[in-house]
Amino acid sequence: TGSDFLTGKVSRIDARGAFPAPMHKEAFTHSELQTNVTERPALMRDLLACNKVYRRDFWDTAGLEFVEGVLYEDGPTSVRAHASAKSVDVIAVPIYYWRLRDGVTRSLSQQSEDKRFFVDRIYASQVSVDFLRERRPELLPAFYAMDIKHKFDIMYKALPLASVENQQLFMESAVPYLADVPANVLDKLPQALRERVALTRKGA
Repeated sequence: TGSDFLTGKVSRIDARGAFPAPMHKEAFTHSELQTNVTERPALMRDLLACNKVYRRDFWDTAGLEFVEGVLYEDGPTSVRAHASAKSVDVIAVPIYYWRLRDGVTRSLSQQSEDKRFFVDRIYASQVSVDFLRERRPELLPAFYAMDIKHKFDIMYKALPLASVENQQLFMESAVPYLADVPANVLDKLPQALRERVALTRKGA
């Protein structure tokens, strides 16, 4: 098609079988060739690296790379790709199966006792915000809405079980990040999440 890259649906898989990845439901409702994030804002939820095939000249021209030394480095690269692409092919059938490990050995995204579970998540979000603010500010509301509904919902669920040190690290990163979120984005959040965000912004 000449599109800059292709992205496909992701399914989670565990002992029960395969099921759609919750964060991708809105982004992959249907297949569509030669679209982009402006025409299809739900693609802002498409943060993984492993469900994409890039045209090499686009990768180089867009200056794409993965942030080194942090977890959740997929997000900033995927956001930058969607924000830079003129045309994207979206395939609404599973092309990647993401295993949710049972038992002791869990994937990095499941290890909430690791401080990076909180700190690196927010750092990755801030990298995306900084890029969008400079290059595509009109996409910021869609990014913030997706980011808080997905990432912060996950972190709030894990926070009560985290160590006091990790709770403090979360607050140190989350308070300044959430302070910049526009009011019109916060107003549209589900009530329980909106209340948690309001408390966090106050340092509570």
